[in-house]
Amino acid sequence: MNHKLTSQLYAKFKKNTQKILSALQHFQDNKKREGYLDWMETRSKFIQKEKRFRDAVVKEWADRNHEDRKMLTNFSVGDVIHADFGFNVGSEFGGTRYAIVLHHSPQRSNTIFVTPLRSAKAGRSARPTEIDLGEITCIIQRTNTTMNSWADLLQSRPVSKVRMIGQNPVGKISTDQLNALKLKWIKLIVPEIMPDP
Repeated sequence: MNHKLTSQLYAKFKKNTQKILSALQHFQDNKKREGYLDWMETRSKFIQKEKRFRDAVVKEWADRNHEDRKMLTNFSVGDVIHADFGFNVGSEFGGTRYAIVLHHSPQRSNTIFVTPLRSAKAGRSARPTEIDLGEITCIIQRTNTTMNSWADLLQSRPVSKVRMIGQNPVGKISTDQLNALKLKWIKLIVPEIMPDP
């Protein structure tokens, strides 16, 4: 495999670098600029980590004691993960945050379907697409805070396991919280896909 940059790729790299510099000038504040640059660095690390994940799947079949096998983890509905959602566009959730797994993900699957969480905001009630799950024990223990967590179902999406901070779930939401989340899904989604006749 040829790992060298061709002249065409190098020219494209230089052109895109100029576009990036131009984009940075249009951001309103330095925090946004730093976040964008940090995400570019993180994305590069993800590309390398993704290759390790693919290799781990192959090696898992051949050597169940291989060190990369720890990258392969089962995830169940209701698990809480900590992940880097990257540089957001518009109102998309970005940055590092906790999320709830909504669908079982076996060991050799590279993706997890999740609903990302946000901290409850004082003075604002939850939107119709959001649900206040209250305090999530594993998050409270890790962050040493007592703030409620909101899940916004419209922000739900598949994410690569490569995005995870750590390889395993940080905990699990309670049965009552999971049931409330499921009920919210039914109330939000079912009328949209199965309208009244």
